[in-house]
Amino acid sequence: MHVINERDYLDVKAGSYSVRLAYTVLQDDIYLVSTDFSARWPSALMRSGQCNVRIGQEMERVCYPSLVVDDALKKEILNSLMNKYGMEKYGRWFSSPSRFIRLGMKARNGASGDKEKYFSWLEDEFDSIADQYDTHIFGNRINVYLRDRSLKLLNSTFPKKSHILEIGSGSGAETVEMLKGGHEVVAVDISQKMLDTLSRKAGAVGLSERLTTIKLRASELQTLTVQYRGSFDGIYSTYGAINCEPDISMLPEQMYNLTTNEGKVVMGIYNKLCVSDPMLHAVGLKLNRVFERMRAPVPEGRSRFCIDVYPYSSQYISRLFGDYFRTVRVEGVPVILPPSNYSSKMFPPGKNHSFLISVDSLLSTYFPFKFIGDHFLISMKRKK
Repeated sequence: MHVINERDYLDVKAGSYSVRLAYTVLQDDIYLVSTDFSARWPSALMRSGQCNVRIGQEMERVCYPSLVVDDALKKEILNSLMNKYGMEKYGRWFSSPSRFIRLGMKARNGASGDKEKYFSWLEDEFDSIADQYDTHIFGNRINVYLRDRSLKLLNSTFPKKSHILEIGSGSGAETVEMLKGGHEVVAVDISQKMLDTLSRKAGAVGLSERLTTIKLRASELQTLTVQYRGSFDGIYSTYGAINCEPDISMLPEQMYNLTTNEGKVVMGIYNKLCVSDPMLHAVGLKLNRVFERMRAPVPEGRSRFCIDVYPYSSQYISRLFGDYFRTVRVEGVPVILPPSNYSSKMFPPGKNHSFLISVDSLLSTYFPFKFIGDHFLISMKRKK
């Protein structure tokens, strides 16, 4: 029988957050495993960029966390934990692993300031879920509905073959469909592993020659102007990248510089003025969450995502882009259907909800529904 002693656990502190955890050591690095995506300690470590660690009576040391994305290393970590703690405890603690975290002795290059730490955290989070991202989207009927709506708008906005920039491609739920439509797409994303997944999917359907991938976050579009100034027929970014940015004030000018005179922009954005989410929180007596979208950001742990989210209203986006682009259309999505985090209870699979989907889609362009959806889709045209 395995005997547990004080060195079988470590105490880790990140800011004001402190927790005692099981761990293993491989090649001088410490590894931790979370078994629940709702656990707060992994994000507390990741967003801080560093933590203090004590094992037993040893002196406290400073370590620098990063997420593990290599599958072979993940297996090695789990095997080491199983050998260390025995099958019974391993089965209780690590049977459903979610995040794998390395605590190294050296800080990541370029991640010294708060801004750099924040974006390093985002990159790691998206790298870590890249392999499961399609399941997250296509395993949720509301997320599928969001993609159907955005693709419908994209197809009507770009009816002919176009040269398009996608900001925040993820694993390519929309990208591959745009490639199939004959478009050439330059896809940028903060996560290289997301881009690698997209490249494999494009290759599997024989469309790699129409795709260019660039590791880049939304606020770095100015780096594309040397090669792509005035070359894109359109730009789109749906349900993600824009809401990850604390400051989007530079985006209108950057998009203007990258588009042709007839350039168009489509964005799907997490809505600050959503009505359904606060109502459902109130009905569920989660009163401290009713006004959470008024925050900037909605912090990880309060948002439904594994990251901080910066909500924006369609009115704010129209004003922000007004000097460079004219707003053509705004539509809410969804407007009467539940948000994705409530869909499993209120919009269960296996039932025909086509009527509700049709009604939601019909109402989405009318006042006030177009302004109060969980997300909104906004299309704009470049001013000459």
